Amino acid sequence: MSDLATVRAALHSRPPRLAQQDDTPRASVAAIFHETKDDPQITDLGNLDNVRLLFIERATRDGDPWSGDLAFPGGRVEPEDTDIHHTAERETQEEIGWTLAPTERLGRLDDMTGSVIPITVAACVYATQQVQTPTLSTEVVDVFWTPVADLIDPQRRVVHTLQGRSEERQFPALDVLGPGRPLLWGVTYRFVTDLMRFFGHELPT
Repeated sequence: MSDLATVRAALHSRPPRLAQQDDTPRASVAAIFHETKDDPQITDLGNLDNVRLLFIERATRDGDPWSGDLAFPGGRVEPEDTDIHHTAERETQEEIGWTLAPTERLGRLDDMTGSVIPITVAACVYATQQVQTPTLSTEVVDVFWTPVADLIDPQRRVVHTLQGRSEERQFPALDVLGPGRPLLWGVTYRFVTDLMRFFGHELPT
């Protein structure tokens, strides 16, 4: 079975590994799936071209550590947020104007810690049947869907080079938008790696 039932079953059967609560800044993002079906009677497509995952391209902004990156909608946990899902849903509303209230919560991935910036990030996974018209905030320049088939395509696997103050570091990445566009890398790539395992595919780590 290669549809969202795979992800739903996997997340239902395993509790996520959560980071220890400490003084590290925390954030939460929304990994939103949409499954297209030409025939409403078909419930198991077995075609990963029909399962899509939503990403945003962040605006280039001074002082923003994720400036210009591809990401899931999301942001830092605020004191008024009731839980991690609340953060992901509030930030999605603020960044792209989407409400996740009517969507299905599939579960939560293992928490990730930033490899460049000290932050703990949670990823809440959703499935939506309704594609809403985005209203982008000043923090976002684009929102787009990428088929799972593209995310597991070996031809899209590249290396992202990050020049630090004293050394050059390389990270596995995906080229999902083509030449001259930002790569998918970092914490978002690592979350995508976990999601693709549910479909039976391993990405480089």
